Amino acid sequence: MMVMIQCIAWIFHLLRSRFGDKGFGYFPDEILIDILSRLPADAILQCRKACRHWNTLTSSNHFIAVQNERAPSVLMLQCHLSLHGSLHKRNYYVYDSLGKKLRKISLESSRFQLDGGIPCLYGACGPLLHIKHLRRTLVSYNGRYYAPKYEHNIVFNPITRQLAPMKKGLNHYVSGIFFNESRNEYNYLRAHHEKRGFRFRVYSLAASRADEEEIACAPFLCRSYAFTNYPVTVGKVLYLMVIPAKRDDIRHYCIQSVLIFDTDSETFGILPHPEFECRGVCRMGMYLFVHDGHLCLCRRNHKLGLLGICVLEDHANWEWVQLAVISLPIPKGIRMWGVLGDFDFMIFSVGKDELLVSWFLLLFLVNLKDDTVTKIKTPYSNIYHYPRWVAYRSTLAAPRLVWDQTEPLSFTL
Repeated sequence: MMVMIQCIAWIFHLLRSRFGDKGFGYFPDEILIDILSRLPADAILQCRKACRHWNTLTSSNHFIAVQNERAPSVLMLQCHLSLHGSLHKRNYYVYDSLGKKLRKISLESSRFQLDGGIPCLYGACGPLLHIKHLRRTLVSYNGRYYAPKYEHNIVFNPITRQLAPMKKGLNHYVSGIFFNESRNEYNYLRAHHEKRGFRFRVYSLAASRADEEEIACAPFLCRSYAFTNYPVTVGKVLYLMVIPAKRDDIRHYCIQSVLIFDTDSETFGILPHPEFECRGVCRMGMYLFVHDGHLCLCRRNHKLGLLGICVLEDHANWEWVQLAVISLPIPKGIRMWGVLGDFDFMIFSVGKDELLVSWFLLLFLVNLKDDTVTKIKTPYSNIYHYPRWVAYRSTLAAPRLVWDQTEPLSFTL
């Protein structure tokens, strides 16, 4: 990549040079912006080193806006290598869409290393990675010791290498970060534990944790939410799979439902999943993702090796249509997957007609148009490698992450 950037830089320098009345003259900035804005963010940072003009051009607000519209999505995989049940090493890979394979990368994961454990990739939004870590600490109360679970959440920008923690606590869990288009800022969704369930609240990622301001609060409780499903946004609406606490609190009830947060009105709601005939049985194995700008829901049947995908055609009337039914190998040793919880399958959009499906220990590239399924080689071989996928965008448009000095450092920089 660096060699290509240097070659392009020399060509443009030659075109810009003048020899008396001869030569090509200055190369138009509009063409430069059109070419350079198609590069990923890390390559553009290298372009800024080519010359002062390139640095000024690629640092302008206009260029950053154009590049943000064209920013490619990067699929990152984190694998843990375990020894006698103890996690001790992490490897990182990205999906190479041209080569249709996984490529190992180097990531400064020691920068967000937490004391007493190993952080894990939990999700991503825009250029930001959401890193989560749970640990137990002995606490004395009235002469007795107990081990409450502390949750640490870190936001890390792999492009700028900036990072910042989110507020931690005993009675809440950060479900995910998302971009609030109505406020033009990054927010995060937090589930607060109450006696009868969880209550979701929204906070600003930019606000100081000492002056934390609540943006919205759900008027209803949920029993739990799917840990595999990271919140996804389409337009100005956020979606997350949840299980409502009771029927009286909501208009539409089914065991597995979709939490909705409208960023315009800043209100929460719950709607049923596309399969309306809920019969009191918890229908787990559902996954929300975005494909070609539309919200999609996948229903898993591991006993038959099938994935059924529906797409939301009309949000106002909550109308869904079936997109595809994918046949995959029936997983072996299904009872062992309790170790991973809900992390047994994930789906990502990697093209207009292509999906990357992480199916238990296997990885497949699915072409919806050609109706083909291609197996991709993976670096993990058993469930104790804890494979975890996230998708972030390689864009320069990102908030500046600043460490909050009001809290002591809980990880090494």
